[in-house]
Amino acid sequence: MKKYRFALLLLTGLLACTAAAPVSAAMTAADTEDISPYRPANAAGFATTYNLIDQTVYEGTWLETGYGFDLYLPKDWKTITITDELAADGLVFGLTDPEEKWGFSLFRTPAEQLDGATIESLYEQLSAAPETYANCSYETVNDIHVLVYDNLAENSAGILFFDADSNLYSIIFTPADDVDFVPYRRNLFLSITATQLIEVESETESLTAEP
Repeated sequence: MKKYRFALLLLTGLLACTAAAPVSAAMTAADTEDISPYRPANAAGFATTYNLIDQTVYEGTWLETGYGFDLYLPKDWKTITITDELAADGLVFGLTDPEEKWGFSLFRTPAEQLDGATIESLYEQLSAAPETYANCSYETVNDIHVLVYDNLAENSAGILFFDADSNLYSIIFTPADDVDFVPYRRNLFLSITATQLIEVESETESLTAEP
């Protein structure tokens, strides 16, 4: 069993959290130069939508998060245990691959804890610390406006976006420097869709449904 950690970094008006993942060395900006985890190479000129998901990467299932958006997740990944402490930090869901090399976590920060933060203000905060945050950019996926970035100190990659009620969602991938993880990260990014935006043949699982 590998050792896992959860590191919390408190920025001004932003709670940024790292995913459940094996401890690994910090990366540098050079490590990320050739990594393009959010736009498929053959998708130039096309809108960034779930239609670009590469279903050969993994056998997946659609998860209804209960927060207004769905995700297409690998079926064979393992759910992590969320302790009371982690739940208090905003962690609502986490997965690791079967070999426990890669981690995916979803955090939610209520609007009342954000002091009016916006995508633009978060971009300014991250961009102001280039020694820690790299590749900060705006993206739009399935008509959802997001901010993507790499955390060099934690060797993680993040996606930030708000819902209509100004609650903040943070998706964290670790590690960010493993090129074999890139196709998974890309699929997960492309799958961020408004609930009921798409129809799927199989039954969609729910994160917040009553047992």
